Amino acid sequence: MATKSLLYDYYVLGIGALAIAYLAIRGTIESQIYGFIPDAIFTIAFLVVLFFTRKIWNLTPFSYSLIAFGFVLHNLGFLGFYGKPLPVDWDHITHFVGAMSFTVLFYKFFEPKLEKKIATIKNTITYFVAGLAAFGVGAVIELLEFIAYIRLNRGDGILFTGPGDGLAGLAATDLIEATGSTYTNVGYDLMFNMAGILVAISLLILWRYRRKSKT
Repeated sequence: MATKSLLYDYYVLGIGALAIAYLAIRGTIESQIYGFIPDAIFTIAFLVVLFFTRKIWNLTPFSYSLIAFGFVLHNLGFLGFYGKPLPVDWDHITHFVGAMSFTVLFYKFFEPKLEKKIATIKNTITYFVAGLAAFGVGAVIELLEFIAYIRLNRGDGILFTGPGDGLAGLAATDLIEATGSTYTNVGYDLMFNMAGILVAISLLILWRYRRKSKT
């Protein structure tokens, strides 16, 4: 019964995330903003692979849903959130939550190797490695954006340079063209990646302390 319930949770979460990714593809086609189609396809493929390798990653339904949520936020950019005057820039939100997601992913992978005592050198190194791995994913994304900038045209999504790269409007487009994207955008992306990683690790450590205090 427990196994069936767990599978049910995964299927509900997975279907929900895939449905949003599908809507991203459909929405981009209808709105003729095609840049998010590769992003949505990658999201679908990644979440499917992650589901079938969940035991390797030691994922729970909650951790799986958090990782899926990070991808979903980015794909919701087809609604035009990138470049809109929001209280917090949508690009910053997606980098922050995305970094948290990958930190949880790598943490869950290393979790079986953690010592029961929380504050140990081995555990500290493990937390550091999990955070460094998540930061590495963010660096790879920045590299993809740079390659896309020098190879592809302007547009939406991770493979194109446009509203999601720091600023909005025609002035921003001109600035991106004049400066070859912006150091500011890359700096903010990495800064929010690091913030997400630090918050995720802090919450995971607090969660372990709380769980230990109950036993």
